[in-house]
Amino acid sequence: MIGKRLDLNEVVRTCELAHRAGLLVHANFMVGFPFETASQREKTMKFAKELDADSYSVSLVTPLPGTRLWEIVRENDLFMEGFNLNRVLYVYVSIKPCDISPEKLYEQVCDFNRELNEAGQRRRPETARKYSLFKGKKACGDRKYHFLEE
Repeated sequence: MIGKRLDLNEVVRTCELAHRAGLLVHANFMVGFPFETASQREKTMKFAKELDADSYSVSLVTPLPGTRLWEIVRENDLFMEGFNLNRVLYVYVSIKPCDISPEKLYEQVCDFNRELNEAGQRRRPETARKYSLFKGKKACGDRKYHFLEE
């Protein structure tokens, strides 16, 4: 839908190479596309869980003017009521979901972020040390800052 021609096997290999070089890997995912189904979201999250990343951001899709996505959302009247282009944030549901309520989709994204980031922290000591630098930081509402219970 957004025209990203991405080879998922190449993503896996790139993560492996980055870790071999001693780099931390941050992976970004998007959900909430027009006409997206539970099955498609599950496939995205399955790939994310299997990907050897250290941290993750799961964002909600937001259409921008001039893009194919914008045209699809406009033509199908899929903008959420109150959508405001001047207040675009990737933590808000901007596109009407087809098989889940906006509240449930938002909750699912929060849960995905927590689950993925906590798993990333458990995966390697370097990741846990990186996250320890954020302890006490006020990141209210920032989906990336989820910490394991000590």
